[in-house]
Amino acid sequence: MKKKDHPLVIAARRGLRLHHGHGVEIAREARVSYSWLGKISSGAIRNPRIEQLQRLLDVLAARPVDMPGDGM
Repeated sequence: MKKKDHPLVIAARRGLRLHHGHGVEIAREARVSYSWLGKISSGAIRNPRIEQLQRLLDVLAARPVDMPGDGM
């Protein structure tokens, strides 16, 4: 049976998809490597350290979402 990902990891992946194209900035703000973001996004890291994950979630929550057609 395949083990399900933790809801916080799923939330991080969703947030990264919403902020696609801003990975370098997000990595810098969250104090994680760009490589780590890619691994979280792809599922290569299934059980990240909570400290890193929380920093990422905090950064994602503070960023406005770019919506198509909103002129931003």
